[in-house]
Amino acid sequence: MAETGDTVLVTAADQLLAIAELDTSAVVSVHLHDAEATMPRTRLEITGTTGDLALVSAPEVDPWAAQLQVGQLDLYHARAGHASWQPVPVDRDQFDDLPIEARNVARLYHQLAIDLRSEVSRAPDFRVAHRLHQLIELAQSSVGSC
Repeated sequence: MAETGDTVLVTAADQLLAIAELDTSAVVSVHLHDAEATMPRTRLEITGTTGDLALVSAPEVDPWAAQLQVGQLDLYHARAGHASWQPVPVDRDQFDDLPIEARNVARLYHQLAIDLRSEVSRAPDFRVAHRLHQLIELAQSSVGSC
């Protein structure tokens, strides 16, 4: 811990590899890992029959800013028959000039305000958090059964 100099024992796995078949018969593989030797980043790839998409966290020196929920995400696509990834332009919004750590929080609060005014629920809520925790528990229990 930076503030006290104390060491904290890490009890969580720093790697998770999962392969699953969805109800639609699509196959999904997930590899989550931490403690990369290179600059921290997140990369989510979706491979299709006519092309691929990748959502990639922008390079950050600060590990906190490299987190998926905090950092800038860049979108890329690749088409069948083309060997390279191409950036997909994404529209700017009024939050782009804020510090990186504040952008997504501001966007979430903005969406919450819209939801409250319009009685529509597009921002993540308790049900989303509950489902996420159920998935995490399922992943943890399946690791022990291998």
